[in-house]
Amino acid sequence: MLTSEVIIDTEAKYRNVNRVWELGHHGQGQIVALIDTGVHACELPPGALHSEVDLTGDNDNHDYNGHGTTMATFILGMAPKARIASVKTIGKSSTNSRDALVQAFDFCANLSPRPKFINASVACRRSFLWSRNCTLQNPCKLCSRVNELWQDGIATVAAAGNFSSRPDSLTCPAAARWAVKCRFLEHREKTFWRRLAKELWPSLYFGPNVARLLGTSQAAALHAGCLVLLASAFPQVSAAGIVAVVQTTGVSLNAPRSVAVPDLFRPEDPSSTATSNIYRAYVFLKQATTRPASMDHEKSLEITRIAARQLQGTCRPSEIMALAEQALAFDESNYLAYFFYSVVLDQIGATDKAKEMLDKCNELVPDAEALTNLEIFGGKGGGGYNVREG
Repeated sequence: MLTSEVIIDTEAKYRNVNRVWELGHHGQGQIVALIDTGVHACELPPGALHSEVDLTGDNDNHDYNGHGTTMATFILGMAPKARIASVKTIGKSSTNSRDALVQAFDFCANLSPRPKFINASVACRRSFLWSRNCTLQNPCKLCSRVNELWQDGIATVAAAGNFSSRPDSLTCPAAARWAVKCRFLEHREKTFWRRLAKELWPSLYFGPNVARLLGTSQAAALHAGCLVLLASAFPQVSAAGIVAVVQTTGVSLNAPRSVAVPDLFRPEDPSSTATSNIYRAYVFLKQATTRPASMDHEKSLEITRIAARQLQGTCRPSEIMALAEQALAFDESNYLAYFFYSVVLDQIGATDKAKEMLDKCNELVPDAEALTNLEIFGGKGGGGYNVREG
């Protein structure tokens, strides 16, 4: 059964979060602002609620919808020791406005201590009938506020909306140029009988696994939790720096149904997605904060491309090992360099050292088993929370 616990466990393995937890980082010391329907404090771990405010007409902090509580659960699933600052902007009537959301962002900017990340799993349409009210070049007041906060050191992780798979269907505030935009997830449940039948008759097609769609709201909350986790490990790094590293250390994928973590309709290429590998981002940040002068991600990749060509041609182990060492000097998160190093060490009979290099490579690669239970792609999903104009 696909419970929240199963989904969080799968996501942690897929995003390679477990390795960061093992190093003692769990989101401690970080506040994440949650603009949503409020939270049920009793459903969160003790001490997880930093503060709460009601900006609706309900005159209470009760979560009448349950949406905000679920988002908080997913954020804490990735960063268990982070604390939630709940900003209730959607009440029991389930209506809101751009003005109210702008007010919510203003409130988040004045929180103490100041959060690096805001989770906004809410959505306003960018168009009314044939009129487009918000564009990258001429953003609405809500998206303008998100862009201003980015420049001021606060990043907004926003749900991309569940209306369509087209990049131009992005809702506000995800439509803001500097919002971190999250697509939806599909977790596939392998039932006992389906697994048994597949083992007995592997050549037969039994249809797709039972799927449970998680909206862009949940995808945003999970991704926000990952960014907060990295912020706890590197409090001196800016929100923009953490976001950039997660993108840099990911793998770009353009096929719409490729396995990939959410995020990252990038402003320069709205059709692209990227897999995010939180432990690899951690290794990258570790090197960047201790030996920044040596960091050059692109140079590291170029060197591994040279090594790959040599492996396919005249393989000289000593030259490939030298190339691998050069690549790792520029970027210790380059798992391909460890892999090439392992291959040539195995060829020359240094099996123990080869295994050590392969283990380091595998540490930087997420749990492959998790991939069988997770797909993430751009498209129309369920479970998101869309705000009606009012």
